[in-house]
Amino acid sequence: MRITFILALTLFLSCVWFLGKLWNRSPRRHRAWRRRVFGAWSRSTLALIGARVTTRGAPPEGPCFLVSNHHGWHDILALASAVDCVFVSMGEIRAWPIVGRMAHAFDTILIDREEQREIPRVNAEIEEALARGECVCFYPESRTTSGARVERFRSALFENAALSGAPVACAAIRFRTGPNDAPPGQVVAWAKRPFQDYVRGMLRADRVEIEIVFGEGLLRGGDRKELAREAEERVRALFVPLEGAA
Repeated sequence: MRITFILALTLFLSCVWFLGKLWNRSPRRHRAWRRRVFGAWSRSTLALIGARVTTRGAPPEGPCFLVSNHHGWHDILALASAVDCVFVSMGEIRAWPIVGRMAHAFDTILIDREEQREIPRVNAEIEEALARGECVCFYPESRTTSGARVERFRSALFENAALSGAPVACAAIRFRTGPNDAPPGQVVAWAKRPFQDYVRGMLRADRVEIEIVFGEGLLRGGDRKELAREAEERVRALFVPLEGAA
Protein backbone atom coordinates (compact mmCIF):
# COMPACT_ATOMS: atom_id res chain seq x y z
CA MET A 1 0.00 0.00 0.00
CA ARG A 2 2.80 2.41 0.83
CA ILE A 3 4.46 1.79 -2.53
CA THR A 4 1.16 2.44 -4.31
CA PHE A 5 0.57 5.69 -2.44
CA ILE A 6 4.14 6.90 -3.00
CA LEU A 7 3.92 6.20 -6.73
CA ALA A 8 0.54 7.96 -6.93
CA LEU A 9 1.92 10.94 -5.00
CA THR A 10 4.99 11.11 -7.24
CA LEU A 11 2.89 10.97 -10.41
CA PHE A 12 0.53 13.68 -9.14
CA LEU A 13 3.30 16.06 -8.05
CA SER A 14 5.20 15.43 -11.29
CA CYS A 15 2.17 16.68 -13.20
CA VAL A 16 1.86 19.65 -10.85
CA TRP A 17 5.57 20.39 -11.27
CA PHE A 18 5.59 20.43 -15.06
CA LEU A 19 2.36 22.42 -15.29
CA GLY A 20 3.72 24.95 -12.82
CA LYS A 21 6.92 25.27 -14.87
CA LEU A 22 4.86 27.00 -17.56
CA TRP A 23 4.36 29.97 -15.20
CA ASN A 24 7.66 29.79 -13.33
CA ARG A 25 10.32 30.31 -15.97
CA SER A 26 12.48 32.94 -14.29
CA PRO A 27 15.34 31.66 -12.05
CA ARG A 28 13.75 33.17 -8.94
CA ARG A 29 10.34 31.65 -9.62
CA HIS A 30 11.88 28.32 -10.64
CA ARG A 31 13.72 28.12 -7.33
CA ALA A 32 10.60 28.99 -5.33
CA TRP A 33 8.54 26.45 -7.27
CA ARG A 34 11.21 23.76 -6.80
CA ARG A 35 11.31 24.42 -3.09
CA ARG A 36 7.54 24.16 -2.81
CA VAL A 37 7.12 20.97 -4.86
CA PHE A 38 10.30 19.18 -3.72
CA GLY A 39 9.52 20.05 -0.11
CA ALA A 40 5.92 18.84 -0.44
CA TRP A 41 7.04 15.57 -2.07
CA SER A 42 9.67 14.97 0.64
CA ARG A 43 7.34 15.70 3.55
CA SER A 44 4.51 13.63 2.07
CA THR A 45 6.79 10.67 1.29
CA LEU A 46 8.18 10.77 4.82
CA ALA A 47 4.65 10.78 6.22
CA LEU A 48 3.71 7.79 4.05
CA ILE A 49 6.61 5.74 5.41
CA GLY A 50 5.82 6.72 9.00
CA ALA A 51 8.69 9.19 9.45
CA ARG A 52 8.59 12.48 11.31
CA VAL A 53 11.28 15.17 11.17
CA THR A 54 12.28 17.62 13.87
CA THR A 55 15.16 20.09 13.75
CA ARG A 56 17.49 21.61 16.30
CA GLY A 57 19.52 24.71 15.53
CA ALA A 58 19.23 27.07 12.57
CA PRO A 59 19.27 25.68 9.01
CA PRO A 60 21.86 27.44 6.82
CA GLU A 61 20.96 29.89 4.10
CA GLY A 62 22.81 30.06 0.80
CA PRO A 63 25.12 30.65 -0.79
CA CYS A 64 26.88 27.92 1.20
CA PHE A 65 27.59 24.21 1.45
CA LEU A 66 25.88 21.80 3.85
CA VAL A 67 27.42 18.47 4.88
CA SER A 68 26.13 15.66 7.10
CA ASN A 69 26.35 11.94 7.80
CA HIS A 70 24.61 9.65 5.31
CA HIS A 71 22.76 6.33 5.75
CA GLY A 72 20.16 6.18 2.96
CA TRP A 73 17.10 7.83 1.46
CA HIS A 74 15.74 9.05 4.79
CA ASP A 75 18.64 11.52 4.99
CA ILE A 76 17.85 13.09 1.63
CA LEU A 77 14.13 13.34 2.26
CA ALA A 78 14.67 14.81 5.73
CA LEU A 79 17.09 17.50 4.57
CA ALA A 80 14.93 18.34 1.55
CA SER A 81 11.94 18.81 3.85
CA ALA A 82 13.84 21.18 6.15
CA VAL A 83 16.33 23.09 3.98
CA ASP A 84 16.08 24.87 0.64
CA CYS A 85 19.03 23.20 -1.07
CA VAL A 86 20.28 21.39 -4.14
CA PHE A 87 22.00 18.04 -3.74
CA VAL A 88 25.19 16.57 -5.17
CA SER A 89 24.48 12.90 -5.86
CA MET A 90 25.87 9.85 -7.63
CA GLY A 91 25.48 9.85 -11.41
CA GLU A 92 24.04 6.33 -11.42
CA ILE A 93 20.59 7.65 -10.53
CA ARG A 94 20.28 9.13 -14.04
CA ALA A 95 19.18 5.68 -15.20
CA TRP A 96 16.74 5.06 -12.35
CA PRO A 97 13.05 5.16 -13.38
CA ILE A 98 11.25 8.29 -12.14
CA VAL A 99 14.04 9.15 -9.66
CA GLY A 100 16.48 10.16 -12.41
CA ARG A 101 13.96 12.48 -14.03
CA MET A 102 13.04 14.02 -10.69
CA ALA A 103 16.69 14.58 -9.80
CA HIS A 104 17.20 16.50 -13.03
CA ALA A 105 14.02 18.53 -12.54
CA PHE A 106 15.03 19.49 -8.99
CA ASP A 107 18.51 20.70 -10.10
CA THR A 108 20.44 17.83 -8.50
CA ILE A 109 24.12 17.94 -9.47
CA LEU A 110 25.07 14.44 -10.60
CA ILE A 111 28.64 13.18 -10.54
CA ASP A 112 30.10 9.96 -11.93
CA ARG A 113 32.63 9.29 -9.19
CA GLU A 114 34.93 7.14 -11.34
CA GLU A 115 35.15 9.69 -14.16
CA GLN A 116 37.78 12.37 -13.60
CA ARG A 117 36.49 14.18 -16.70
CA GLU A 118 33.30 14.91 -14.77
CA ILE A 119 35.01 17.15 -12.24
CA PRO A 120 35.15 20.38 -14.33
CA ARG A 121 31.47 20.08 -15.25
CA VAL A 122 30.42 19.35 -11.68
CA ASN A 123 32.49 22.25 -10.35
CA ALA A 124 30.91 24.57 -12.94
CA GLU A 125 27.41 23.49 -11.90
CA ILE A 126 28.26 24.02 -8.23
CA GLU A 127 29.61 27.51 -9.03
CA GLU A 128 26.39 28.32 -10.89
CA ALA A 129 24.31 27.13 -7.92
CA LEU A 130 26.32 29.27 -5.51
CA ALA A 131 25.96 32.27 -7.82
CA ARG A 132 22.17 31.78 -7.65
CA GLY A 133 22.41 31.90 -3.85
CA GLU A 134 21.78 28.18 -3.36
CA CYS A 135 22.72 25.96 -0.44
CA VAL A 136 24.58 22.98 -1.96
CA CYS A 137 24.27 19.78 0.07
CA PHE A 138 26.66 16.84 -0.25
CA TYR A 139 27.65 13.82 1.83
CA PRO A 140 31.45 13.77 2.34
CA GLU A 141 31.54 10.11 3.39
CA SER A 142 30.82 9.58 -0.32
CA ARG A 143 28.65 6.51 0.32
CA THR A 144 25.93 5.25 2.59
CA THR A 145 27.16 3.91 5.92
CA SER A 146 25.91 1.43 8.51
CA GLY A 147 25.47 4.18 11.09
CA ALA A 148 27.94 2.71 13.57
CA ARG A 149 30.29 5.69 13.14
CA VAL A 150 31.04 8.71 10.97
CA GLU A 151 33.33 7.53 8.19
CA ARG A 152 36.30 9.52 6.91
CA PHE A 153 35.32 12.63 4.92
CA ARG A 154 36.82 12.75 1.43
CA SER A 155 38.76 15.98 1.07
CA ALA A 156 38.36 16.08 -2.73
CA LEU A 157 34.70 16.91 -2.25
CA PHE A 158 35.69 20.13 -0.44
CA GLU A 159 37.74 21.41 -3.36
CA ASN A 160 35.04 23.79 -4.57
CA ALA A 161 34.41 25.13 -1.06
CA ALA A 162 38.13 25.84 -0.67
CA LEU A 163 38.41 27.55 -4.05
CA SER A 164 35.20 29.58 -3.85
CA GLY A 165 35.53 30.62 -0.22
CA ALA A 166 31.87 29.74 0.35
CA PRO A 167 31.07 28.79 3.96
CA VAL A 168 30.42 25.17 4.99
CA ALA A 169 27.62 24.33 7.43
CA CYS A 170 27.53 21.00 9.29
CA ALA A 171 24.64 18.84 10.48
CA ALA A 172 24.07 15.40 11.97
CA ILE A 173 20.99 13.29 11.32
CA ARG A 174 19.79 11.07 14.16
CA PHE A 175 17.20 8.29 14.10
CA ARG A 176 14.90 6.36 16.41
CA THR A 177 12.29 3.76 15.52
CA GLY A 178 9.04 2.78 17.21
CA PRO A 179 8.80 0.18 19.99
CA ASN A 180 7.40 -2.45 17.62
CA ASP A 181 9.94 -1.79 14.85
CA ALA A 182 13.38 -3.12 14.07
CA PRO A 183 16.21 -0.91 15.39
CA PRO A 184 17.13 2.04 13.14
CA GLY A 185 20.32 0.36 11.98
CA GLN A 186 18.11 -2.19 10.21
CA VAL A 187 15.60 0.36 8.90
CA VAL A 188 17.40 3.47 7.65
CA ALA A 189 20.90 2.18 6.79
CA TRP A 190 21.43 0.94 3.23
CA ALA A 191 25.13 0.01 3.52
CA LYS A 192 26.04 -3.69 3.48
CA ARG A 193 22.47 -4.69 2.60
CA PRO A 194 20.84 -5.78 -0.68
CA PHE A 195 18.69 -3.00 -2.09
CA GLN A 196 15.47 -5.01 -1.86
CA ASP A 197 16.09 -5.75 1.84
CA TYR A 198 16.75 -2.07 2.51
CA VAL A 199 13.53 -0.96 0.78
CA ARG A 200 11.52 -3.69 2.52
CA GLY A 201 12.78 -2.62 5.93
CA MET A 202 12.11 1.02 5.18
CA LEU A 203 8.51 0.36 4.11
CA ARG A 204 7.67 -1.98 6.99
CA ALA A 205 8.61 0.40 9.82
CA ASP A 206 5.61 1.88 11.63
CA ARG A 207 7.44 4.91 13.00
CA VAL A 208 10.80 6.60 12.39
CA GLU A 209 11.77 9.68 14.37
CA ILE A 210 14.34 11.81 12.52
CA GLU A 211 16.17 14.67 14.20
CA ILE A 212 18.39 17.02 12.21
CA VAL A 213 20.89 18.82 14.42
CA PHE A 214 22.49 21.84 12.75
CA GLY A 215 25.88 22.79 14.14
CA GLU A 216 26.69 26.31 15.26
CA GLY A 217 28.85 28.52 13.09
CA LEU A 218 30.25 28.09 9.58
CA LEU A 219 33.59 26.81 8.35
CA ARG A 220 35.76 28.69 5.86
CA GLY A 221 39.21 28.04 4.51
CA GLY A 222 41.36 27.64 1.44
CA ASP A 223 42.74 24.20 2.30
CA ARG A 224 40.36 21.40 1.33
CA LYS A 225 42.01 18.85 3.63
CA GLU A 226 41.68 21.13 6.63
CA LEU A 227 38.05 21.90 5.75
CA ALA A 228 37.28 18.18 5.48
CA ARG A 229 38.99 17.46 8.82
CA GLU A 230 37.15 20.25 10.67
CA ALA A 231 33.79 19.33 9.13
CA GLU A 232 34.29 15.68 10.04
CA GLU A 233 35.08 16.63 13.65
CA ARG A 234 31.96 18.80 13.89
CA VAL A 235 29.64 16.17 12.45
CA ARG A 236 31.19 13.46 14.64
CA ALA A 237 30.62 15.62 17.74
CA LEU A 238 26.88 15.84 16.89
CA PHE A 239 26.51 12.24 15.71
CA VAL A 240 24.66 9.51 17.61
CA PRO A 241 25.34 5.91 16.41
CA LEU A 242 22.35 4.01 15.08
CA GLU A 243 21.01 1.38 17.42
CA GLY A 244 21.51 -2.03 15.84
CA ALA A 245 24.18 -0.79 13.42
CA ALA A 246 26.68 -3.42 12.32
